[in-house]
Amino acid sequence: MSVIRAFRSEWLKLLRPSIILGGAGTMCGFAILAVVLRLSRLGGTHIGPGTDLTVAMVAASNGFAPLIVYTAPFLGLVALAVCAVAVGTEYSNGTLRNLLVRQPARLRLLTGKLLALGSFVTLAVVVSYGVGLVAALLLVPGHGVSTSAWFTAEGVQSLLSTLGNLALATLAWAAFGAVLAIVLRSAAAAISVGLGYLLVGETLLTNVWSDGNQWLPRALLVALGLGGTDEVAYGRALVLIGLYVIVALGVAAILFRQRDVAV
Repeated sequence: MSVIRAFRSEWLKLLRPSIILGGAGTMCGFAILAVVLRLSRLGGTHIGPGTDLTVAMVAASNGFAPLIVYTAPFLGLVALAVCAVAVGTEYSNGTLRNLLVRQPARLRLLTGKLLALGSFVTLAVVVSYGVGLVAALLLVPGHGVSTSAWFTAEGVQSLLSTLGNLALATLAWAAFGAVLAIVLRSAAAAISVGLGYLLVGETLLTNVWSDGNQWLPRALLVALGLGGTDEVAYGRALVLIGLYVIVALGVAAILFRQRDVAV
C-alpha cells in the first residue's frame, strides 16, 4: 500500500455521511452563525477584544474578515475532533493492525492518512468559508451596507488572506487532534484531553503565567486565525505554531513507527 493508496483508503472513511455532516456540516453551521451574530451587533459598542463593529468596517475592502474570523477556534475544535476520531478509531476497532499487514512501512501509511485528513479539513474550511460569504452577501445589504468593496483587487486579496489564515489555524488544530489520538490510542481520550487543555487548562495556565499568551498553543492558534491580535503578532503565531506542529508530528511519527499495535 503506497502513500497514494493510504490516502485514498482514508478518504473512503471520510466520505461517510457522519463525518461529512458532523465535520464539514458543523463548520458550515458555525460560519453562518458567526455572520448572523456579528451582524446582530452591527453598530453596537463592543464585539470583541477592543473592537467595535461599525458600518464603515463592514463596508471596507476587508469587511468580511470581522464577520468570519472569530469562527477560527470553533472550526479548529471541530477539526481536532474529526481527526482524533479518524485516527483513534483505528486503534479501538483494531483496523490499524489489518492496515499494517498490507503496508508494513508504517510511515507511508501515516503520511497517507495525514495527507487525506489535511485535505479534508482544508476542503471543509473552504466550503464553510464560502457558505459564510454567501450568507454575508445575502444579509449585509439588509443592514444598509454595500459589499462592493469586497470584490475590488484589495478586497479579493483580503478574502484570500483571511481564508488562508483560517485554513492554517484549522489545520494546526487538526494536526494536534491526530497526534493526540496516536499518543493516547483512543479517540475519546484524545478529544477529552485536547478540549480539556484548550478550553480549560490553558486558561488556568495564563492566570498564573502573565506571558502565557505569547507561548501557549491555544492563544497562538487564535492569533493565527485572526491574522494577529494586540497580544500576539501574526508572524510570531505562525512561526511558533509551525514549530509546535513539526515537533508534535515528529513525536507521533516515532510512536507510530516503533510502538506495538494491539490486536
